[in-house]
Amino acid sequence: MKSFFLVCIFLITQTTIHGNEKICLGFQDCIDKASKTSIHRKKINFYTEAIDRYANFKSEGRLAKVYLLRAKSIITEASGDTGYRGEIDLKVTHKPEYVKNQLVKAKLDLKFCEKYLSDFSKEENALYVELISKVEINQ
Repeated sequence: MKSFFLVCIFLITQTTIHGNEKICLGFQDCIDKASKTSIHRKKINFYTEAIDRYANFKSEGRLAKVYLLRAKSIITEASGDTGYRGEIDLKVTHKPEYVKNQLVKAKLDLKFCEKYLSDFSKEENALYVELISKVEINQ
């Protein structure tokens, strides 16, 4: 009976630990992993992990660039490009409500970026303009 109790505690502990498992080891690791995958859902998860877990260690200007990249992945994924590549590229069609919700998330990310546009490179500013126009057109 005692061993059964210990096994139950072990399983509950493992479930709790793995339920809160980190998907990357730090801010830069999250960014590196995001850049290495073409799958947009994974990119979004890596960028979110970087923002949620490690944002307090980075300047807001650098963090704004991560928000910009996450917004790009959110918009791309919402438009149907999964990022899965193989013999064929996997495209999907989302329900209009899903697309609308994703565009709202992207718009919030882009809103965060607004006050840091002067810190962005020319390419990042161009990407911002492109993404903000996609969000506004589709809403």
